[in-house]
Amino acid sequence: MSVLVWDDRLATGIHEVDQEHRWLIEWINYLASQRASGASVEDLCSVLGALRDYTVYHFHNEEELMRLYAVSDAHRELHFKAHQGFIDRLATANKLVSSNPHDVIDHLLAFLVKWLVSHIRGIDVRLGKEINALRSNAASGQVTTQESTLEET
Repeated sequence: MSVLVWDDRLATGIHEVDQEHRWLIEWINYLASQRASGASVEDLCSVLGALRDYTVYHFHNEEELMRLYAVSDAHRELHFKAHQGFIDRLATANKLVSSNPHDVIDHLLAFLVKWLVSHIRGIDVRLGKEINALRSNAASGQVTTQESTLEET
């Protein structure tokens, strides 16, 4: 069961980020298939835990890219806050899933799909444009990354 399918409208222009987004979509679809098949609360909690772990991994990678390429402070702060809100929502669902698994997972899936598509097509695409511009500037000899700045000092 697929509740979300990758397409080029979700591409950020950063290969590693796009690959990780594909995996997030796979985890969301796996959660949906577990829900549809009537998986046990324990199995749903296990999938939620794995989704949360992969999400934390992905967000960490995005945040490292933002640090490496010295993305604007305003963008970085907004992005970090959005990431934390997403992780908090997963944690809340994990706490509530045993009380009413079907409703919790249904609401969570609706949130995950809406949030992920909105986040990718908005803030992540903007991040891709900013990082690719910074990469382009770095390739042309302009110092823009924190790494380059450190090497020159």
